[in-house]
Amino acid sequence: MKRILPLILMLVTALNLFAVGDNPANIRYSDPIPYTFPGGDAALMKYIEENLQYPADAKAEGVEGRVVIQFKVEVDGSIGAVKVVRGRYPSLDKEAVRIVKSLPKFIPHKEVGGNKDFRFELPIQFKLPKGEEQK
Repeated sequence: MKRILPLILMLVTALNLFAVGDNPANIRYSDPIPYTFPGGDAALMKYIEENLQYPADAKAEGVEGRVVIQFKVEVDGSIGAVKVVRGRYPSLDKEAVRIVKSLPKFIPHKEVGGNKDFRFELPIQFKLPKGEEQK
């Protein structure tokens, strides 16, 4: 049985994340990002869509919305220091953190700075399938 994929992932630039490493003002990062997800942007979206589990309580309440997660990509490409920057609902926040912590290692690009830790922000939009939204 195929799972319903209740996620719209908003991506903006290469890897379509907000990069906050070396960027104290949290300005959108437009230079090459020093790490990429294996398979690129489409693979990242597919990974999240296939692994996301819409929390039952949020679904029952008809809760939708965006959760912004900040995380660090370590020098070896692994994910660390995951935290909610902007939450929406406790169980949605928890699921967004879980999915980010489960991401496979990113690929470092040493020629553009992939030899140091780097922070990203990833907005994850939780959207219920048509007919299941709050009335």
